[in-house]
Amino acid sequence: MRFFIVFFIFLTQIFAEPLSVDEAVKITPSVSNSQIEFKFSVDESTYLYADEIKFKFGNSDITPILNLPTPKPHKHYQIYNGEFSIFIPLGVVVGNGGNLENFEIQNSFNACTFDGFCYEPQSFEFKFTKSNQTYQILKIKKNISNFNAEFDEFSQEEKIANSFSQKSFFGVILLFFGYGVLLSLTPCVFPLIPILSSIIVAKTAQKNDTKKSFFISLVYVFAMALAYAIIGASVGFFGANLADYLQIPVVILAFCAIFVILALSMFGFFEIKIPQILKNKTNANGGIIDVFIMGFLSVLIVSPCASAVLAGALLYIATSGNVALGASALFSLGLGSGVLLLSIGLGLSLPRPGEWMNFVSKIFGFLLLFMAIWLGSRVFGENFALLLYGALGCVFAVFLGLFDKSANLLKKGISLFVLLYSILLLIGFASGAKDFAKPLENFSIAKENFSSEFVETDKFKKVSNSKELNEIINSAKKPVLIDFWASWCKTCKELESDFNDEKIASNLAKFELIKVDLTNPNAQNTEIKKEFSVFSPPVLMFFENGKELKNLKISGYESDKDKAKLTQILQEF
Repeated sequence: MRFFIVFFIFLTQIFAEPLSVDEAVKITPSVSNSQIEFKFSVDESTYLYADEIKFKFGNSDITPILNLPTPKPHKHYQIYNGEFSIFIPLGVVVGNGGNLENFEIQNSFNACTFDGFCYEPQSFEFKFTKSNQTYQILKIKKNISNFNAEFDEFSQEEKIANSFSQKSFFGVILLFFGYGVLLSLTPCVFPLIPILSSIIVAKTAQKNDTKKSFFISLVYVFAMALAYAIIGASVGFFGANLADYLQIPVVILAFCAIFVILALSMFGFFEIKIPQILKNKTNANGGIIDVFIMGFLSVLIVSPCASAVLAGALLYIATSGNVALGASALFSLGLGSGVLLLSIGLGLSLPRPGEWMNFVSKIFGFLLLFMAIWLGSRVFGENFALLLYGALGCVFAVFLGLFDKSANLLKKGISLFVLLYSILLLIGFASGAKDFAKPLENFSIAKENFSSEFVETDKFKKVSNSKELNEIINSAKKPVLIDFWASWCKTCKELESDFNDEKIASNLAKFELIKVDLTNPNAQNTEIKKEFSVFSPPVLMFFENGKELKNLKISGYESDKDKAKLTQILQEF
């Protein structure tokens, strides 16, 4: 029986040949008038840790201000695999003092395989040089193992979205309208709902009138669409992509300030009014002009977090140079983005003005502050955002009636829930967490790290060179178990945590326990990896009487399937 077990383990290891990191993870950069695209193609056997993907411009970490794809859950981590793209607006380069004719962006990531291997952290530098309206891209891979660099050169023609260029004029208009409808479902349109609702209530205070409500909504949306049309015409005429600049940190913070100002207005600290001279004129026109102005200015609220759609749309317009197309397409986009708002005017029967409006206004004031934090987290980071969310939540809980004896049971329950979750957010901030939905995520990781440190300190002897390692192997009175690990290897932490499992820990006393730290890619570690045929950590090797038991070698570690295998090997000694 032991023979068949050993033979099976031997077969599973000898045929497990992992891909090189360059084969497992491929990055293809490209540049358009509006943005830089980094297209990742990750082999199905491999994944990237979402929190380890970083982009830098100069000395600035620009990762927090990028719209990253939604990661997938894997064990305790968030990961990316398959094909995905990360976009960096050229406005980020300009906003950080860069020159669009010649600039550099650094990218780094950490990859592991589903079989349990972890690759060394990868770091790249991409040099972009503009020549004849196209970019030459020099990709420099920093090979940290031998401190050399490998150069790959890409010649990229500017790409125009095929979804636009292959359609007729009216086809483009219809497609832009469809993108606008999708835009109306994004969070950035949400703050416009209370603004428009309050306008409708004010204009129909004397009598509920569905036709008038719809007309007000139509004027509001028409003004939004006109603002978009002006942007489209400008881009078509000048060829400048204005949306990029809405991703510059200073501009993002400016929009956050607008949200805060609007929130303070809803709390009743002051009232936002149009100038008296305009107000007199608007009254003469039934107050429609002020509705138009509010709709026109509302584009400022939507634009900063709608840049993904706008970037693609304005790219096509800028490259086509067609002013009529630019104005018509963006006007259609604006109408599409107002579909939800039009439905409010068409089907919403609002009650009479009263005290309820003050309460609702304050609710929306809190929501606007929430939006300001959400938008600003791209600049000041998701961890700091948890602090602001927590503080805001505590205040909101008090507002709902946490300490109000006259508050009903529902309000009490909601306010208590908000307070408790806000406290969790504050704890999450203190622990370094970044996910609003998982404020305590770092505690499970910290528990694993604690377990790993306990095993490492109390049971394993650290060895840092090949000579010492061979001396221990040849002189040991007991079988030798060597753990090749690295601090950046997250699956190594899973293995070290399993060392504390009762069935495994009870058998470790049979062995001389050695830990080899491969974190740093120095000459000594390169020599050790070559001599002991270690592709990448984690790797477990067994020696007895100075000879390696090759059939027991475990390369890579997945706790779900390898824990039982390790337990059985240890018990066999």
